[in-house]
Amino acid sequence: DIVVSDQNMPGMSGVEVAAQVQLLRPGLRTVLITGHVSDALLAEAAAVGVVEVMGKQDSMAELGEAIQKMLETLVR
Repeated sequence: DIVVSDQNMPGMSGVEVAAQVQLLRPGLRTVLITGHVSDALLAEAAAVGVVEVMGKQDSMAELGEAIQKMLETLVR
């Protein structure tokens, strides 16, 4: 199982979603998608258990491929 969330959303950020996910399902892998990766975001995301912060992809197919690659590296 995996949760994929955008970072910038109205009402709740992706980091906040990840923190809530961990309260409900500890250990559930969460990936954030963002157009603006920064050191501060990477640190904040890691602190709540986000396994990957990815830049936005150009298409849904590219997003699916990027998530598949990420999952393959986590399984090894």
